[in-house]
Parts: sequence; C-alpha cells; structure tokens
Amino acid sequence: MLRGFLRKNTMITSLSLCGSPFKNGTVPKLGKNLAVGLRINKTLKHLKVQYYNFGSEEGRLLADVLYTNTTLLSLDLGHNKLGSEGGKALADALCKNATLTFLNLSHNLIRQQGEQALAEALCKNTTLMSLNLHNNFIKLEGAFADALCKNTTLISLNLGYNGLISKEGQILADVLARTPH
Repeated sequence: MLRGFLRKNTMITSLSLCGSPFKNGTVPKLGKNLAVGLRINKTLKHLKVQYYNFGSEEGRLLADVLYTNTTLLSLDLGHNKLGSEGGKALADALCKNATLTFLNLSHNLIRQQGEQALAEALCKNTTLMSLNLHNNFIKLEGAFADALCKNTTLISLNLGYNGLISKEGQILADVLARTPH
C-alpha cells in the first residue's frame, strides 16, 4: 500500500510516519516498501519515520535510495535502532547525495564506528546543513572534529546526551574557533 502510494503520489511533499515507542519489532516490510517507493517518487521532499525500530537493514535500504534520489531534502529517522552499521550505510550515501540538507539520526545507537563513517561523509558532502546525532553514544573522536573543520555547509549540529565531557567540550570549542563560518 505505502509502496503504491509513493509510486503514484504527485502532490504530497511531506510524509510523517511515527510508530509507537512502546511497540516491539518493526512493521513488516515498511523499510523495504519505503525504499522501493522512494526510488520512483519524485515529489516527496521531507520524510519522517520515527519509533519503528528500524535496524541496520532498513538503514541500508534507505541509504541505497539516497545514492540516486534527487528530491528528498530532509530525512528524519530519529528514535530507531539503526546502530553502527545503519549509520555507516547512511554515511556512505551522504558522500554521494547532493540534495539532502537535513538529517536526524537521534537515538539510533550510532556509536564510534558510525561516528567515524559520518566524519568521512562530512568531509565529502557539500549540501547537508543540519545533522542531529543526539543520544548516540558518540565521543567526538579526532576524525569527527577534523571533519567539522573541513565541512563548510553544516550550520546546525546536535550532539546532546552523548556523554561528552570537558575533554570533548574543549575539542568542540577548538573546532569552533578554527572554523571560518
């Protein structure tokens, strides 16, 4: 049903699908149906899919879409369970995607491996302006800090509730002092 809707839709530019934070498991085939529909859809600009327990497989499916989709401007996958692998897949797609300007990956267990992949993506991506990594157990490692210095388009970054301590705070302060914009 969703796949068909996305294939035929020529009017809706924003779609919000929010599941229940108390539901166990994903909705069967939702990630796959979204991915198939988004490959064809040329109208949708904003997609929000929260609280569906999307894991690494759904992250990979949606990342595959980002390689070729040229209409999606914002993607909100907050409050899922993409993990490091899903985060890495999306980061790889960001290296090639030239339209996405907003990405919310809050509450997704991205961790250090995903953080490293996102650092590489930030060095290459020239369109992303807002990135939300709230509550992902990332530690602002050196590569991520360096990426922030090199990236010239990111203007909003949420790193709240990642357990950053004074050392990471000092790294972030140094980055902000070195960043020309």
